[in-house]
This record gives sequence, C-alpha cells and structure tokens, in this order.
Amino acid sequence: MPTRSIVVEILGENRGNTYYWRTTRCYFAPEGRKVAFTGGSLVRLRSLDDGRLFYTIVLLSDDPQKCAVVGPTGHYRGPPEAESQFVYVVQTERGQETLTPAEFAAKYGWKNDPAQSVAK
Repeated sequence: MPTRSIVVEILGENRGNTYYWRTTRCYFAPEGRKVAFTGGSLVRLRSLDDGRLFYTIVLLSDDPQKCAVVGPTGHYRGPPEAESQFVYVVQTERGQETLTPAEFAAKYGWKNDPAQSVAK
C-alpha cells in the first residue's frame, strides 16, 4: 500500500467532538483509509473516514524494539516490562487517582486483554 508523508499540524472536528493532533509528520495510506500521526515517543493510527483511533504505539525506551501497542479501550500488548511503565489515571468524586495496572485490576475488576489492543 503506497504511503505519502507530509509535515503538518492538524485540528480536526468529528460530529461535535473536537480533537486536536499536534504532530511533526503524518503518513497517509489513502487506499487503506488510514493515517499515522507521529510525535514524541508515539505513533497513532487513525481512520481517514471518521478519525477513529485504531491503536497507539508507545516507545518504552531508547530501544525502538521496546514498544507497546495500546488500543482505544486501554488494552495493551508489549514486552514484559511494559506493564511496569503504565499507570491508570482515574477521575473520582475525590479527584484524580493514579493506579498501577495491578491496583486498577484489583479495584475495578478490569483485566488487560492483549488481543483487544488493536481496533478492527
């Protein structure tokens, strides 16, 4: 699938929900109706049709082979050390709370499912 690359800063709006993307580079795959936004230590793959997020690739260290894939629902997959680098930020009645994956699972009964890290 051919891709095109341009340097951009994008402001998009999708059916009343405004989302901002600031990026150094975009990679378009028009035939696949997808666009990849890069910036900092991550890459986001979105739909060109509706802006829907397919997944985010997060670089976990200076080693490009050490990365994790995070889906739009928070499920992720990556090397064993990935879990130790993630936190969950929860908004409660008392304010924000930051939890490790183990604390989040124990408190809310949610378990990561790596198979759900990429949206269809």
